[in-house]
Amino acid sequence: MIELYVSPSGDDCAPGTRERPLATLTRARNLLRERRQAQKATVWLRGGRYPLRRTLTFGPRDGNVTYAALPSETPILDGGDAIGGWRVERRNGRAEFVTRAPRYFRQLFVNGGRRPRARLPKVGPDPRRRRFFRIADVPGGRRRDFRLFEPCDAFIAAPGQFESWTNLEDADVVVLHFWTDERMPIAGFDPATRRVRTRLPSLFALVDDWSSRWARYYVENVPEALSEPGEWYLDRGTGTLRYLPLPGETPDGIRAFAPRLEVLVSATRGVRGLVFRGLTFEHAEWVPRGRQRPNKNDPVPARARFASDGQAAWSVAAAVRFAGAARCAVEDCVFRHVGGYALELGPGCRGNRIAGCHLYDLGAGGIRINGADASGPPMRRTGNNTIRGNHIHHAGRVFHAGVGILAMHTFGNAIADNHVHDLLYTGISCGWVWGDGPNVARGNRIEGNHVHDIGFGWLSDMGGIYVLGAQPGTVIRSNRVHDVWAHNYGGWCLCLDEGSAHVLVEHNVAHDCGSAPFNMHYGRDNVVRNNIFAFGAQAVVSLAKADTRPAFVLERNLLLTDTQPVYLGGYGWNVRDPAIVADRNLIWSLRGARALIAAANAPHRKLGRPLRLAEWTGLGQDRHSRVADPRCLDLARRDFTLTARSPARKIGFTVNLQGAVGTTKSTKEAK
Repeated sequence: MIELYVSPSGDDCAPGTRERPLATLTRARNLLRERRQAQKATVWLRGGRYPLRRTLTFGPRDGNVTYAALPSETPILDGGDAIGGWRVERRNGRAEFVTRAPRYFRQLFVNGGRRPRARLPKVGPDPRRRRFFRIADVPGGRRRDFRLFEPCDAFIAAPGQFESWTNLEDADVVVLHFWTDERMPIAGFDPATRRVRTRLPSLFALVDDWSSRWARYYVENVPEALSEPGEWYLDRGTGTLRYLPLPGETPDGIRAFAPRLEVLVSATRGVRGLVFRGLTFEHAEWVPRGRQRPNKNDPVPARARFASDGQAAWSVAAAVRFAGAARCAVEDCVFRHVGGYALELGPGCRGNRIAGCHLYDLGAGGIRINGADASGPPMRRTGNNTIRGNHIHHAGRVFHAGVGILAMHTFGNAIADNHVHDLLYTGISCGWVWGDGPNVARGNRIEGNHVHDIGFGWLSDMGGIYVLGAQPGTVIRSNRVHDVWAHNYGGWCLCLDEGSAHVLVEHNVAHDCGSAPFNMHYGRDNVVRNNIFAFGAQAVVSLAKADTRPAFVLERNLLLTDTQPVYLGGYGWNVRDPAIVADRNLIWSLRGARALIAAANAPHRKLGRPLRLAEWTGLGQDRHSRVADPRCLDLARRDFTLTARSPARKIGFTVNLQGAVGTTKSTKEAK
């Protein structure tokens, strides 16, 4: 086996030995291309920073090579530039750090932390402390009877929320509505009419969601908004960068970086056996493109551009991407300070492994898996990959709809033992076909993950774990999901969305969310068994619409509530209709059996009073279920461990939760 050594202090004219290492990974890659035939090779990286001037690419000749950190050392593949030469100036009564920027950029990282561009209204680093403006009106728009796909490139701002700021063409209006955000670059503003024009139209109608209010928004990159410590503004015309320091920061003591590259590493064209181990990837830029290719079912022009990057920010670039790769691995690596997704397994990726990585401070999401759909070339289909034991958190910092792990058109993947938290949208998502159409997604295993603190009230229609479409063989098993809080509707722990079919949901613990721990939109023939569902703010189990029967079989579950209905019907399911099969469940209300409400419809249905348990069982549901205290160890602390005297075994409940039932401190939604 060939071994090469690389060091930031090395020399690319050296032979690459331990004593005389190379300086760059590019030279190491090229040297291996020259030297070896089919031998395996290892490139050992000394600790330090490796600036990438252009995307580092790998192809078929670069397989069977491991790029690994030397033990106890931290090599950093850096896609940015260090920013120095700071001086202190006083402006508006404040001390500012000022320097000349080497080029225009959209992100700044200081002392290892992301710093926000100047924006209005102000918001702190805690996403619970959210503040937004609200659109006052839309020219010719409709708040009622609107169409979802109703693009708009203008709106009316309320007084005091928009001005003729300097360099307005460099500012963005960021609209939050439905399940996505729209980053709309400003084209102009008329102070007389308060009309704001944007260079890209929105993809959706500029309403909040189905509640028919106008959407919320904030304005980013406004020089007059530079007022809070940690904020910065870069003037594109003059190249002047201004930064308001945090307490204790000095011009000579800060380490500032600005990303240059959007993609740091690209491995494509059939690479085999390429491994990255123990490396750190940081400082990847985001580039405003807008969405250029809608989903096939979107009734909008195929070649149009929109301000949204789509649900789950699926079209945003990834800092490290694979395509056509097989048997590759990314192990024990760190991804941080990136503008889009951290890592992508793209079309034609088979049998790859992402394990033990730490991904945080991400502009969009963590890991995206996607390939050709059912109508695409089979060679470009993606599947049989392993995503295991990764820690993904603090994502969606630029594109708020980013997902922790997004598995789109892909099959046979193991998504297991990951810890996903502090995102503004969904934690883990699987499937990309709405309805009952042909679907590549099948046989995916989502097991043993811990997903929590999702949403924070920024967007709607989200799940801790979210799947859709017919997915035979897909299993959601032994996960713990809690604290999912949407803006208006749809804060679910486990969500089976449109057309979900043939999915097995078992041995999960899901609790504390804004809607229901388990929800299904519509679909058929799903099995939901041996789960603990507890303490949804609206219900425990909900079904929005019933198009076929049964939508799901619900048996041998623990269903716990605190005055909310156990079952909730939505816009397309009357709880009196036999669209589900529920039986042999253990049901309990913290207020006691007499306070138990068995089933209700969403308030807008107006179908009469809720059903009590006797009426519910009279409809044939839960006839063999029990109403009894499950005798969990400590429900107040959300420790669902069953004591020896629990009646759960009398309904056939089996415990196979892989430690998922223990104590978890539950956070509450910030009001």
